[in-house]
Amino acid sequence: MKTVITKKHGISYKEYGSGKTIILLPSLFLSSYSYATIGKLLGNYYHVIIPDLHRGKSTYSKINYSFDDYAKELFQFTSALKIRKFSLMGISFSTFIAIYYASKYPKTIKHLLLFSTTLVPEEIPNKWKILFTGYSKLLSIYMQKSEGRKIWLLWFTDGLQTFFLHPRQTFWDNRITAHLKALPLNHSVHSVLIYAAKDEFLPKGHIEKQKKKSIPIKVVEDYHAWMFLDKERFVEMVRNMIRMR
Repeated sequence: MKTVITKKHGISYKEYGSGKTIILLPSLFLSSYSYATIGKLLGNYYHVIIPDLHRGKSTYSKINYSFDDYAKELFQFTSALKIRKFSLMGISFSTFIAIYYASKYPKTIKHLLLFSTTLVPEEIPNKWKILFTGYSKLLSIYMQKSEGRKIWLLWFTDGLQTFFLHPRQTFWDNRITAHLKALPLNHSVHSVLIYAAKDEFLPKGHIEKQKKKSIPIKVVEDYHAWMFLDKERFVEMVRNMIRMR
């Protein structure tokens, strides 16, 4: 674990491999701790950085009240590390950070990879209910397999630490997600949406509404957090999408 100091934050992060840089943003409640194995596998092919923006062991003077705040924090982080150009990867909650970042700093992005998310959050009613039922279904699915139970324990441990270390930020992360409206998509940035066909957090038929945004979509016949159970397929998919451009 490393830490970089910016003007307003002490941002901890994990780093793996060498070569072209990929920044992987952890999803809701989670930190780089949950993504260590994925980071190591990707590190066989790329220089991978997983920053803990307002989570993990990071420190800060005030919480982030919006995805725009997160985007600014990420820019401070990459600037402090003198990273000029990179591929940015978001999963679930963190895709919104990635989208806001790309809208503000498009010239720093080579590829924008968005996993298990929506491009049209304004089309999803009752987001609080969706979050609650989604996590209930996710728990049910993962508890059916021994590997799934291990992953759920990993998430639980990581999420619990996030809550105790950053309770106010945890509350606001839920709030800004539940109140999310239209996203500032920048079509000048090379972007791909990887859509999980069985995503527990999205309504049935939601993919048709996603297509209106004219961003390439790749469909995975799997559940929301499929990349934790099928890490090798995830890594290969990332490699293929980066090689495309």
